[in-house]
Amino acid sequence: MVSLLAVAHDQIIAQRENWPCWLAVILGCGITCYFSLPVEPPLWLPALLCAASFSGAIFFGLSGRGRILFWPALFFGVFCLGFTGMTYRTLSATPHMLTDDLPGAYVSGRVARTEPLPNGLRLTLSPAFLGRYTENGRGEPLSLRITVLRPVGDIVPGDWVRLRADLRPPSPPSAPGSYDFRRQAFFDGLDGTGFAFRAFKQDTAEDRQATSFRDSYDDWADTLRQRIGDRISAVLPGPPGALAIALVVGNQTALRKADMDAMRDSGLAHLLSISGLHISLAAGLMFFSVRFLLAFFPWLALRAPIKKWAAVMALGGAFFYAILAGATVPTQRSVIMTGIVFGGILLDRSPISLRLVAWSAIALMLWQPDSLMGPSFQMSYAAVLALVAAFDGLRQPLLSMRRSLTAPPADIGGRVLSYGGQAIFWLTTMVLSSLAASLATAPFGLYHFNRLQFYGIAANMLAVPITGFAIMPAAVIALLLMPLGLDEPALHVLGWGCEAVLWVAHTVQDWPQAVMAIPAMPAWGLIAAAAGFLWLCLGKGKIRALGLVGVVLMVVSIVIQPVPDVFVSASGRLLAMRGPDGQWAVSSNRSERLVRETWLRRVGQGKSPTFDKLAATQSWISCTYPDMCLAKIAGQRIFFDLGRVPSPIDCASADLIIVPQRWIRCPADSRAMIIDRRMSRSAGAMTLRIANRTVQIDSVAASLGNRPWSAYRETAYPTIDADKKGQASASDSVSSEEDTSSDDVSD
Repeated sequence: MVSLLAVAHDQIIAQRENWPCWLAVILGCGITCYFSLPVEPPLWLPALLCAASFSGAIFFGLSGRGRILFWPALFFGVFCLGFTGMTYRTLSATPHMLTDDLPGAYVSGRVARTEPLPNGLRLTLSPAFLGRYTENGRGEPLSLRITVLRPVGDIVPGDWVRLRADLRPPSPPSAPGSYDFRRQAFFDGLDGTGFAFRAFKQDTAEDRQATSFRDSYDDWADTLRQRIGDRISAVLPGPPGALAIALVVGNQTALRKADMDAMRDSGLAHLLSISGLHISLAAGLMFFSVRFLLAFFPWLALRAPIKKWAAVMALGGAFFYAILAGATVPTQRSVIMTGIVFGGILLDRSPISLRLVAWSAIALMLWQPDSLMGPSFQMSYAAVLALVAAFDGLRQPLLSMRRSLTAPPADIGGRVLSYGGQAIFWLTTMVLSSLAASLATAPFGLYHFNRLQFYGIAANMLAVPITGFAIMPAAVIALLLMPLGLDEPALHVLGWGCEAVLWVAHTVQDWPQAVMAIPAMPAWGLIAAAAGFLWLCLGKGKIRALGLVGVVLMVVSIVIQPVPDVFVSASGRLLAMRGPDGQWAVSSNRSERLVRETWLRRVGQGKSPTFDKLAATQSWISCTYPDMCLAKIAGQRIFFDLGRVPSPIDCASADLIIVPQRWIRCPADSRAMIIDRRMSRSAGAMTLRIANRTVQIDSVAASLGNRPWSAYRETAYPTIDADKKGQASASDSVSSEEDTSSDDVSD
């Protein structure tokens, strides 16, 4: 045991340069462990372990004999710190999520944020109050995000509005293992979403309340963002203006779905998120411009540290740009890293290193630990880590290449060759950057979006230079000239650049096999890929190659991941089924579009036919109505009825009965397995796998557990064995027809 600890101690010492990186990794492991639990842990337990571990690390570090235990104690303390921070973050969140749909609800609230849409406006109301309030009070304050088709008047942040909207709680996962928007809404403080036709401004004495400094600041920033977006859309109408708004102020809602799909399929979706590329370009332009202008004054340039002055101005420009972008996770990461870079310039230190990435990740995980679970955090840090690690490892070959290609010119011919060599070197670094970032973000893109872009490198080689040399300089100049009313020429240049980027996106999207849908990857496959990627970037020596094992395990996880045979939505209004030929069909192409797209994306399929159309040509399915069919899969007869109106059901004619919209009753001697409304309410969305006369059911409720953001507090029916069908039908899924009718009326 002691010898093993000694070997581990030697390996840790060899990682001296990357200690902050590994501390960030272990901190993230503690946060990830918190989310993997099925129940909410108490705060005192991880806090106590954290304090004990750090105390032990201090003791072992100061003592001579126990120093070998210093690193295990320190690492476990950092792990517990991440776990404790995430537990405290959950306890400090105070959302009041809606529990049921509220059609036609009266809402009044204060506009916290406005986001333009291709048709209408999306309002974030906080605080928002339900009902027509009286003098005694307004009830519980909520935070609602409502899409309004026809807003009345010029609505800006800080205004109070009234409207009548169809409200619903934040959506739970569409399938076990899919993205949990409800969890994100929990930590964002969002209590519900909705839709309204109109919104009216109101200005009453009761609404004129004193706002806090933070609310006033948020109103100022959001109003500024809205005014800039309105100015851009006035000069640049249509898709180029929508893309310009996304790149300048971070609002992507104005983009058309076709343009969003083109950016995503071509591998250019990262340009829509204000992140490292945008912040670094804006701050770099500010830095070099200020330094260039100050250099025009020789007396000042020779006596003052103009480089540090320019760094301070550039840092201020980066913070201002972050305000315009709404301070999203990639923006926060970029601002932190930019601050460390210019801090290194102020302290005369080298700013670019893996430690820079590590300290920014630690700062962000301590501040917002829940952001670690989002694709934005994972993909942005993976790209930056890969770029820094790749160029750090290739530093000497690249320097040698640059010296050989850009030799000092002796004559005109040598100068031409030198310029050509610089172009080749720039093209090489561009290809390496795109390749490193694409490979690093591919596992996370596969897990979250189930897409693999084959031409992302080519698209980025065309679009990134346009962004760097045309869009960002024009955007900075336009923002500086906008208060003077002289921004229109710069905005037109910005529009031309956006048109070029959209052309690249749509062109690459139309190339053959531009994107491939990949079946869903299990969580352990992503963990293996992330571990292998981190070891490839941070490892030392030949053992770094062991990181490729993680990549292999990721591929294996996709191959061996069992594919379900049936999807059932949480509402019970949509069902998907895999036919004998392996192709998927759905009950409707109109109901629950986002749920249907999520299912098809997770099984690696694009479009799908409906059951009633298949029934005309396929023998494995027959339909009485579009939402009432009888199918035969793997020897099992499956009857489903998605309608709410009671209809007679022959329990003897089916092995599996799916009626998630109502409750039914079968005879006690029936062998049919039943999935009815009671089960759907307690389990949420479900997937069914049928094999060897056994039906296994995986539910969202079972995958989430009893967590504060879960919509289901009962994890009943996580799985059902076909050998126990009769028992399940008789005891768990039986109710009377009278209960069915009364339940339908109450809803």
